Amino acid sequence: MTCCPSTTSGFARWNEQGQIVEENLFYDLMGMLKQIGVMPTQEQKAA
Repeated sequence: MTCCPSTTSGFARWNEQGQIVEENLFYDLMGMLKQIGVMPTQEQKAA
């Protein structure tokens, strides 16, 4: 199995009962498009 860097990051906030009350995720859409080959990487552009 090959592994790729994560294209998401984020954070969550919990209340006293341990329930998630807020969650924010940030997606790296450009990175994901490069990983799946839809968008060229810097190395491919230079070639």
